[in-house]
Amino acid sequence: MHVIWDNAAYPKGPDVRDFLARPDCCIHLIQLPPYCPHLNQIERLWAVMHQCVTHNRHYPTQKQFANAILKFFRETILNEWKTFRSQM
Repeated sequence: MHVIWDNAAYPKGPDVRDFLARPDCCIHLIQLPPYCPHLNQIERLWAVMHQCVTHNRHYPTQKQFANAILKFFRETILNEWKTFRSQM
């Protein structure tokens, strides 16, 4: 199994390193370069979400802001996938 990680601290911890060093471990970590958002799918998703939900928009309450984000992930991304897929 190959796991791609984006420089988060937890794969560098001693417990994880010990677990992965076992002879019978079939997990291989592939580390992304230090700053490479174009290779990290979640960063591209966040960029599209910000473009649609937060850029040049104001939400009077935290609840309205949270609902706008939830609506994006629950509805907009599904309905507009053909438009978004080239950005991801």
